[in-house]
Amino acid sequence: MNKVSVIIPTYKRANMLERAIDSVLRQTYKHLEIIVVDDNDPDSEYRKNTLFIMKKYKDHPRVMYVKHEKNKNGAAARNTGISNSSGELITFLDDDDWYVETKVEEQVNFLLEHKEYGAVYCGSYREDKLYAPSLSGDLSYEILSGKITIRTNTIMIWKSIIVDIGGWNEKFIRNQEAALLLNFFNHGYKIGVIKKPLVYYDLSDRTNALDPLLNKNQFEFHLKYHENVMRKLEKDFKNAKKVIYCKRYVQVLFALIKRKRIKDALIHYFDVFKRYPLQFNIEIIVFIIKRI
Repeated sequence: MNKVSVIIPTYKRANMLERAIDSVLRQTYKHLEIIVVDDNDPDSEYRKNTLFIMKKYKDHPRVMYVKHEKNKNGAAARNTGISNSSGELITFLDDDDWYVETKVEEQVNFLLEHKEYGAVYCGSYREDKLYAPSLSGDLSYEILSGKITIRTNTIMIWKSIIVDIGGWNEKFIRNQEAALLLNFFNHGYKIGVIKKPLVYYDLSDRTNALDPLLNKNQFEFHLKYHENVMRKLEKDFKNAKKVIYCKRYVQVLFALIKRKRIKDALIHYFDVFKRYPLQFNIEIIVFIIKRI
């Protein structure tokens, strides 16, 4: 049996951590280890709370507890987990979410049966909504344009591959899983899919949610960083770069409208309209039609 390393970064959410860990310990696939990476500052109340929770697992043979000497970020915490792992396969779990009991087993079986894929992702439950993805292969365009979001907790990947591509890019504050996967695809690897939802997301804690305009800055950094990928995509997708930017700007526009920040929405609209007058309006119409 291939050993699986489940990496759980934790930051400011010790009260939810136990549920995440226990969901892994209940997995039908037993040949696994759990690496909890504490990314809280050592002198913080959050570190004390996490230490208290982790006492329960102090002598558990399948649970490892690693503490950062200072807060770094989620990408750094996952890299720490990878460097401390001993499994042939790696999967991830955020501290506020949890797995369906067969998640690890089903993904291991998929990768063993489908050698053409270097990783696999799955469906999920979010606020009682079921997300059942169907796309597989090289999904660079779909990820950059925002057509799909492959979330960290749904991914399982061979350790040899994630080491080969250099792990998580610690320059990214947001869009970390997108950066990881774009690098993965750029190295010639493909991702498979299990449509079945195998992960539960808890969205009750939104303290980490970014303001739409700050989120705009983050995705602009993300897209600029991946200019080379967009240039390659131009071969298969007409005006790929323009379309990708406009689709992302539309998301910002409607996020501002949803928050009733109409003045900011108008400023944003005219700012983007100056650069992409036709394409931006086309993408607005497409966005609205899909939600009617």
